[in-house]
Amino acid sequence: MEIRISNINDIENISKLMLNYYPSIINKNEFLKITQKILLNDLKNKKRISYIILDKNKIIGKIFIQIIDMLPNEFSLNIKFGYLSNLYILPKYRGEKLSEKLINEIINYAKKNNLERLNIWTSNKTNNTFTKL
Repeated sequence: MEIRISNINDIENISKLMLNYYPSIINKNEFLKITQKILLNDLKNKKRISYIILDKNKIIGKIFIQIIDMLPNEFSLNIKFGYLSNLYILPKYRGEKLSEKLINEIINYAKKNNLERLNIWTSNKTNNTFTKL
């Protein structure tokens, strides 16, 4: 298995993976179109980084970190933090600690890029994963 930062060639497959997470979406084509547009824009602006995990070149999981610039304060003029979201592993691959591996990649990214802190958005589906860490 390979973990890496996604690139422009991964956007379509990431958006399809996201659709697995939201099976009740009625207008799937519109969802894919909007998601791909946002991911492309974020990739160009380097404001959202997506780590993906692959098994034989197939994306089986992903996590996002959105980089947020804070306004300067009395302690620092350049404050950035990361906002983690959209952790998803295909059901077939769960139980292999892949979520933990993706989260560790994000933590390493945050340290390397001097992010002040990491905030995590959880849902009922992912809350248990983050609590275990």
